[in-house]
Amino acid sequence: MKRVIAMSLATVLTLGLLAGCGGNSKDNAPAADSTGTEEESTAVADSGQEASADNESADGKSVVTNLSWFDTESMKELKEGFEEAYPQYEMDLQYAPPIQQYMEKYSVLLAADELTDLYIMGPDTREEVIAYQCAEDLSDLPIMDRISDICKRTNGDAEGHVYGLSLNAWIRGICYNIDLFEQAGIQEFPKTWDEFVDVCKTLQDNGIQPLVCGKDDLFDFAWGLYTSTEIVKDMYTDDAINNGTSTFAEKYSETFNAWYDGIVEPGYLPQSCLGLTGEQATDMFVNGQAAMIWEYVGNMPDYNVKNPDLKWDLKPLPGLNGESMLQGCPGVGYCVAVNAKNKEGAYAYLDYVCTKEGLEQYQKATNMIMLVDGVDYELIPQIEQYRQDTIDGKYFWQTMVWEHPAAILQAWTVGVQDVVAGTLTPDEALESFDTQFAELKAAE
Repeated sequence: MKRVIAMSLATVLTLGLLAGCGGNSKDNAPAADSTGTEEESTAVADSGQEASADNESADGKSVVTNLSWFDTESMKELKEGFEEAYPQYEMDLQYAPPIQQYMEKYSVLLAADELTDLYIMGPDTREEVIAYQCAEDLSDLPIMDRISDICKRTNGDAEGHVYGLSLNAWIRGICYNIDLFEQAGIQEFPKTWDEFVDVCKTLQDNGIQPLVCGKDDLFDFAWGLYTSTEIVKDMYTDDAINNGTSTFAEKYSETFNAWYDGIVEPGYLPQSCLGLTGEQATDMFVNGQAAMIWEYVGNMPDYNVKNPDLKWDLKPLPGLNGESMLQGCPGVGYCVAVNAKNKEGAYAYLDYVCTKEGLEQYQKATNMIMLVDGVDYELIPQIEQYRQDTIDGKYFWQTMVWEHPAAILQAWTVGVQDVVAGTLTPDEALESFDTQFAELKAAE
């Protein structure tokens, strides 16, 4: 059964899904100080597993393998800090860019029972990871007393087990170019959806492309409008889809069609976005080729590095009724593979990450808002304004609550691209999501 689940997961994830991924518990393991208030210990966590002889570096150190979607430059300080605190270990950081390349490599390793000692998971892969029992239960780690409940829920199960160590959260919304707005005579960011559509028209009438977005992020606009219209009123409204008392067509039809009629059909969100990667879209915005972008918080600190003259701000997409709410989700969590070759070293790494120094280095590496207390760090002003809202959990991401989130996310990604391309209507896309969800439920 486990092999069937793994191969099914590999098939889905190879399509390129967001991990934005139970097993045995770690008992009575001494940890490096996780409070940040006492001297940091280099005691090795007792996982009951010795590093194998073929898991040694050339100089005899025990190698800890880590499949990361944060690149080697971002992780350099954290890696070096760990190796200095635990000189008996060497971190083998295996970087695979998110989302598609990371998930392709992860799914192949999972299907072969060859996962690295450490890997990451998120809400989209939680169900499959728990079913396959490929991650250790981390709920007894001392750091758990300081972590936001939403992080535990997102990376755990209903019984209180936690399989991924998530320490932060990402948010995303609309970044807009203040100078381009002023150039078009727009003095402030719109407060309602109708005003947002009017702003797009004004920008286009002044020869400015209103919106840009990478092809794999196009669905965010539709989700964002729904979040600011429906989720802002009831965080649990999509439970009705899970329990069969409602459907995607019933829940999302109004906002999905408003999204299409408002910005897709007039060309404010152009079909040219279907040919853009997220990085290309970001570069267009930073270089002043579009007035607004749907953007992820981790990319924002680089804006003023790439263009020091850029004046911009971050806002949630306004809803149909004038309310608004940011999209967001706890960050991907570190998992320790149940079959890790160097489980002891993997736990030692988690111990280091949970020290004051490690937490600060982790924040610097990820550019996200920390959901664990006692961490000193600065955020750029555009993100700082949402620090407390993020800590308070005032954000939403659909796969945190949907059943079969990986497959349904993939359906939305492709379906929205088809709507933008003109090959599906919004209602036809919603019907296809309901059909796929019904098939998944029937196969349970």
